[in-house]
Amino acid sequence: MKKTLKITIPDYFTVKHYKALNHIQSLDEIEQMAWVISTITETDIDEVMRWDLPSVISVYKEVNEIIKNIKSEFYPIIEWKGKTYGFSNMSKMSLGEYIDFETYSKDVNKNLNKILSILYRPITENKINTGTFVAKSSYKAFKYEVENVFDYFKIEEYNSELVSVREDEYDDFPAEVALGALAFFLDTNAMLLSNSQIYSQQPIVEKIQKEMKKMSKLKQRLLHTMVGYIHSMNLVKHPSYPLQEIKQ
Repeated sequence: MKKTLKITIPDYFTVKHYKALNHIQSLDEIEQMAWVISTITETDIDEVMRWDLPSVISVYKEVNEIIKNIKSEFYPIIEWKGKTYGFSNMSKMSLGEYIDFETYSKDVNKNLNKILSILYRPITENKINTGTFVAKSSYKAFKYEVENVFDYFKIEEYNSELVSVREDEYDDFPAEVALGALAFFLDTNAMLLSNSQIYSQQPIVEKIQKEMKKMSKLKQRLLHTMVGYIHSMNLVKHPSYPLQEIKQ
């Protein structure tokens, strides 16, 4: 009798998933498939290794839907786990924030949680009277119509001690929002550098760019692995679902 697999596939790709999968790039394709399944479904790797190949391929197909939908999305305001967070205005960062950000950016993958705890902090004041929240799996992204959204909200004052206290919370942060934040930082920092001859953060930019290229290569490698092993099985692609808009 064929064994029934009991697994849980998450609704979205998290920062924890992203960091874990960065460590499997040196493995061969079969091992990558097993570790991807283990990481995303939180199934013990030894258990996955005991599955037959058709089961592995079938589960990997489901997991691949999450990987294929990874996109870099930037939102200045999001609602996550019942709290509203705002993105730090890069042009108004304190010296302490910059120093900590630079320190953590020396190893983006290792310190991604800490970087996010600097970039996204709870909103303490919001002057935007109208707007729309767009529901996306685990979070809601705020759609606004004001010209410069950063002038309309304030976030919690930076406290370096809270970075370590809160970093574990960001394990469940949506990876697509995290990557979008890093991409936005690169664009904003480039403009700041062009207007300043005092201090150059080019090493930070290069480190983050390198990390995002790694993410792109990792995604393509995983998708290539997927195609190579399920092409002959003629598996049906799952339908995508449109976003739901929720009025504020």
